[in-house]
Amino acid sequence: MKVTKRQLRRIIKEEKRKVLLEQGDPISDELLGDFILKFQAALLDYEVGVNERHRLGSQKDYENTVYQVAEEVEDFVRKRLADLYAGDVWSAGVGR
Repeated sequence: MKVTKRQLRRIIKEEKRKVLLEQGDPISDELLGDFILKFQAALLDYEVGVNERHRLGSQKDYENTVYQVAEEVEDFVRKRLADLYAGDVWSAGVGR
């Protein structure tokens, strides 16, 4: 089976991305962790007005949604950082 240079580059980028996601980066991990904690705190400190309560549900539902959104944001950012570190600037949205 022959592999083209382009296919080989793609395979290397994918494997590098996987390794970077598994290992992580200490500086990025700390900064991202701090950001996520501040993000959660800001959302949890949000004062729900009387007119908004029907849309947001109970306090527990709101808190669960905040934690879910924060987790999704963290996953998204980690994937984009891995794309950048792997040299895939187009997937990371930088080259657009």
